[in-house]
Amino acid sequence: MKASGVFEGSRRTAASQARGENKPCQDELGLQAQYDAGWFNFSEKTHIMDDLIKLRQQITEMEKQALELQKKNRPAVLAHLREQMTAYGITTEELGRAAPKPARPKAAPAKAATSAPKGKKPVSSAPAKYQGPDGQVWSGRGPAPGWLNALLVQGKTREDFLIQTDASASGSTVAE
Repeated sequence: MKASGVFEGSRRTAASQARGENKPCQDELGLQAQYDAGWFNFSEKTHIMDDLIKLRQQITEMEKQALELQKKNRPAVLAHLREQMTAYGITTEELGRAAPKPARPKAAPAKAATSAPKGKKPVSSAPAKYQGPDGQVWSGRGPAPGWLNALLVQGKTREDFLIQTDASASGSTVAE
């Protein structure tokens, strides 16, 4: 298979040159296929660039027209504003003052996070297992709180502050 003119006469592989072959190398075949498929259609890309340049020129022209319209209509707009100010009794000093900030709507209260951040275990609070004389509570997890340690030093035991649940309070005796 001979390449069709575009890449003819370009570089050859060393092996094909040693054999005296005049075949295109694999790279040349790939480029030739791309050229034949129309991937190197430079005229189409030139049209796209031309269109882009024309659009940018149109944008520039429209911006100029908008500025001209603003300059042309400015006196009429100012006259209308003066009429409105007179009708409502608004002074130029009032216009110079900062406008009061509108009240921001109150945000809904934040919900508790239902899932822990990535890589961290969710924190769950355990139910209270021990209750002190002043209503202090401890779940029994982690180090003992100061109020419990102080009571233990006084000779009390942890069982004295154990919260009784329904199952443990009723006992497991069978009625006769």
